[in-house]
Amino acid sequence: MPKELKPIKGVNFTTWSTKKEEVAAGHDIEKTLLAEGAEFREKNPAHPPWLAARQPFALNRETVNKIKDIGRATFSYFDAIQRLYPDSPAVRQVIDAGISEDLRGLDLDKKLTTFRFDMIIENGEPMIGEVEEVYSAIGFTHAINAAYHMDSDLLYESLAQTGVRHILMDEKWSDYGPELSIVQKRLKAQFDMDIKIGFFPEFDDGMDGPIYRFAYMKSFQRYPQALRKKIISDRIHYTNPLFHGFAAKSIFIFLFDESFKDSLQDAMGQTDYDILKRASPLSELIDSNGSSEGFDALMENRRQTVIKVVHSPDPDYEWGARGVYMGQTNKNRWAKIVESVLKAEIPNHPEVKHVKFMRERFVTSDRYDIPFFDPVNDQISLMPKATILLRPIFFRQDGESRLVSSTATFVNTSKKVHWGGHAVVAPVDLS
Repeated sequence: MPKELKPIKGVNFTTWSTKKEEVAAGHDIEKTLLAEGAEFREKNPAHPPWLAARQPFALNRETVNKIKDIGRATFSYFDAIQRLYPDSPAVRQVIDAGISEDLRGLDLDKKLTTFRFDMIIENGEPMIGEVEEVYSAIGFTHAINAAYHMDSDLLYESLAQTGVRHILMDEKWSDYGPELSIVQKRLKAQFDMDIKIGFFPEFDDGMDGPIYRFAYMKSFQRYPQALRKKIISDRIHYTNPLFHGFAAKSIFIFLFDESFKDSLQDAMGQTDYDILKRASPLSELIDSNGSSEGFDALMENRRQTVIKVVHSPDPDYEWGARGVYMGQTNKNRWAKIVESVLKAEIPNHPEVKHVKFMRERFVTSDRYDIPFFDPVNDQISLMPKATILLRPIFFRQDGESRLVSSTATFVNTSKKVHWGGHAVVAPVDLS
């Protein structure tokens, strides 16, 4: 008679294997993750902060090549937006929202070096969820690959080639300290690079670059003017330049505005323009005027609609999944969300006003059956019908785009896919 399984919060699962060698391999994966520093808020945890996949996730060669093409096209697109920004009031109106004047339009002559996608597979096609130019997961990617006897050499060689000397963090993100310490240790061990980790308020006059900036441009607005002036000084060099548009959630709406089609095609080339538009879900800004037409438009096809915060006076609602609202919910609940959005207020938080929103087509993830090590029941369990979030990391070197690594995250009880105790995480085999 099969044993009664203990529940795992936020996971639907079944038994996949109880073979001793399989379970022992799962223990080894967890042991390596912990030894490499895979922890988040909890110090010296008994288990990693996610569920470990039984094996790496394999992408077929065609999908890998498509992701590479989308990455190249994304670099091309950001280059085009930087060129358009100085002379286009329409571009500036969209991406300047919530950015103080002294932080606008910086480093327009310097190109984006690295970014990470949040990417979904829909009907076999990779689709962009977001682009992060300030991203975590470099350290955890080392730990995850090590646990499955894979290397992350391309990632770390690319990072080392930037010549990075400092990692400076937004002090609100101190939870990421352990993850960034993995980066520090790996760069020292492999490249004998002495990397200092600190917070932007500790910035001193003698500091120079290259600096890995683990903070959005909007984070700098909290700092005193004198500190901001030091941070954005012309003599300081960052691995990713200070152009604020790289982090704008609304950045891809220009792909769906016919008035930008010719200029973007000229700047990017027809091929990259077409590739990126196919990989980007339809999006547009929401006019928060409270009109009945606006209400009806957001209620129609609600299950195919996502609303995202573009700018909020409280920046906490701009980060991660906090400011994301999905129409795949109760109709009455969605109506209340829409009413708040059309009043330019955060849903359920009417005290947060003057918020800007955008709408986007909901991307429906393909489903996967993923075996994982189950530490609660000490077996290999199966997460069936899981949705996927790929996190491919790109670097640009000598003008060429390079896909250097990726992880895959799976959940089957939440529409929002992110790391946590309810998620299975795997390295991605890109070979």
